[in-house]
Amino acid sequence: YLTPQEIEQGARARGKILIEPHVKQTTWSQNKHWPHWKEFVELAKDLPLAQMSYDKREVLVERLHTQSFRDALKYIANAELVTTPDGALHHACAALGVPCITLWGGLITPDILGYETQTNLWHGAEACGSKHDCRHCHDAMKSITPEEVLTAVEAHLSTTR
Repeated sequence: YLTPQEIEQGARARGKILIEPHVKQTTWSQNKHWPHWKEFVELAKDLPLAQMSYDKREVLVERLHTQSFRDALKYIANAELVTTPDGALHHACAALGVPCITLWGGLITPDILGYETQTNLWHGAEACGSKHDCRHCHDAMKSITPEEVLTAVEAHLSTTR
């Protein structure tokens, strides 16, 4: 759970659509990278986008600085919607009851780690589970278009506004 103070500390995210273009650095993280973040941000430039960031990686939209996973949770708890590749943040959304659009490539699939309460964008690539740089995973993530993600965001917004 989050304390009332933590919820209030995350207030900058209220009404925001959080994106996470960077995944935690692991030996397989490149297999979860979605290469279309910049195009998506351009298409969604009229939406209230924000991005959590804890290091010196590129910031594409309003930055919400985090120093820990718990910092990320306080922003997620306040967000309108989160868009992220599968991983800790999509699990956090499920735990906190925050809507999430989860991008799935070929590393693992939503039928294994997804949630029915989330919008799972996946084109059916088989899970390879590769712990190494994988062309199959890159191609699967690349197949999800910026327009497809924007359509999912707009569909969510149309049901909540």
